[in-house]
Amino acid sequence: GSAAGVHLFRSDATELAQLVTKEYLDDNHRRPEDDAERPAAMRCVVRLAKTLGADFEPFLHTVLPALLSSAEAPKTALYEEDEDDDISAFDQGNEVVVRTEALEEQEMACQLVRLLAEALADGFGPYVEQSLVRIGPVCSNSVAEEVRIRAVTAVPQLVKCAALTGDQAKSQRACAIGIGALLTALETEDDNETRLAILQALRHTIEDGTRIWI
Repeated sequence: GSAAGVHLFRSDATELAQLVTKEYLDDNHRRPEDDAERPAAMRCVVRLAKTLGADFEPFLHTVLPALLSSAEAPKTALYEEDEDDDISAFDQGNEVVVRTEALEEQEMACQLVRLLAEALADGFGPYVEQSLVRIGPVCSNSVAEEVRIRAVTAVPQLVKCAALTGDQAKSQRACAIGIGALLTALETEDDNETRLAILQALRHTIEDGTRIWI
């Protein structure tokens, strides 16, 4: 679509976006969560957003809630048996098990939210605060390091989108939420690589989030 040019691809891309959001993201029609084609469909959404730009914004009200739901901490169950492909952790003294499939979807969702924000820039502005409120806690509460890093790297991009709107009040709120989430993650994080990612995200968040205040 990008190679052909938006003016040639727009009508087809719009139809494809409608199909993908209905089949995979609309609560009333979507396929099961374990559908084998779901990961590819989710990545297709980001490519469509990059191609359509502002024309993709009408689809965000369907796309984003599903992604944010997946980005939040996956459901856990009381730990019963040891399975090599699962990750165990402790929650209020009880050992719990988290399916790796849920963690993989959580990681992908955090990444896709960041990519959507990057593709739509200021067009993502109306969705920044709700995205930060739901992804921010994942920076510190996910049991998987890879998920925490994806969430951490999403924060500065979301704050940048708020700044690009030119709305100083919106930018200040986003910056406060983002910095708060990252500082909490820094206090609780034990892994050095993840701590470095948090520090880098803090720098970008402060630089991009406060640029319009000066």
